[in-house]
Amino acid sequence: MFMNGCFILHGTHDQLDAVREDMRFRRSMVDAGLVVDALTITSGYTAEGIQQTLPLYTDAVERIPQMA
Repeated sequence: MFMNGCFILHGTHDQLDAVREDMRFRRSMVDAGLVVDALTITSGYTAEGIQQTLPLYTDAVERIPQMA
């Protein structure tokens, strides 16, 4: 699978939540989903978000038994 295009939105958690809940955005996603294969919305982190989230993964990996 490969990506044919993307939009990247930057903002606070509240701002991005507001976009996802906006009826015009939701309608556009429904319309696009009817004509675009594998349309997805993916969340990610930058800057402080990475610094806050990475320790969660480190902790989770430490709790998973490692197979040699």
